[in-house]
Amino acid sequence: LIHPSPQRIDPNHQVTWRLVGDIAVVAEGLQERIDAARDAPWLQVWKAREQAVRQCLSRHVAGAEEDPFTELHLVARLSTRLPEQATLFLGSSMPIRDVDMMLFSHGEQLKIAANRGASGIDGHLATAAGLAAGSGRPVLALIGDLALLHDLNSLTVLARYRWPVRVVVINNHGGGIFHFLPIEKFPQVFETYFATPHQLTFGQVAGWLNLPYWRCRNGREFQSALDEAFSTSGPELIEVEIDRLQNSRFLKHLLEQIATLDLPG
Repeated sequence: LIHPSPQRIDPNHQVTWRLVGDIAVVAEGLQERIDAARDAPWLQVWKAREQAVRQCLSRHVAGAEEDPFTELHLVARLSTRLPEQATLFLGSSMPIRDVDMMLFSHGEQLKIAANRGASGIDGHLATAAGLAAGSGRPVLALIGDLALLHDLNSLTVLARYRWPVRVVVINNHGGGIFHFLPIEKFPQVFETYFATPHQLTFGQVAGWLNLPYWRCRNGREFQSALDEAFSTSGPELIEVEIDRLQNSRFLKHLLEQIATLDLPG
């Protein structure tokens, strides 16, 4: 914990190391040490391993046939279509993990923001709207279907103020992240209480609010929707339907492939 006050700021009793001082000064000191260690042998090993994993991802995602079209394929498509001056807002759960895994580089101009939100997924769309209003930059919000359902009222804010927020909602009809947790092995409770499936789509809501809307089921349709969305200046809603089971199987298989790599060092 770095804080200028010497008072105890640890209501959960979890702090193991406290530094009393100015955060900016501490960060500058750390930066000097990082610069000095830039060519350290361990760092070169990490970089080599990262490059090997990226090449594996490119073979299986960026350069592969998109059948099935998964969340990682979506991020790979998205990374080639983002304007350099855009702000990318990432929803909790799978979107932020997918981007961390697949968005390799997009120059220094891309800004990335996130908000953990109440219960993890509440208030995401409101945050994206605030980013657009405060920064004056176009915002692309990549969120899940449950996150959009939790903050559906914020679509009315976009419709009223016409801020340049492109909402890409990954609709896998439930909570996809739970397929990667041990609870998946208990089907008697998994779907009802964790995946929380639904059959809702968002076209009717977009129609009520007069928001431009696209519904996509594959990479070709998604790429076309992105190109059209960035050709205008107002808010849009792009819904991409992803099969939860196919997505989890693909990602688990990909992680298995990465685990078998003969990594340097």
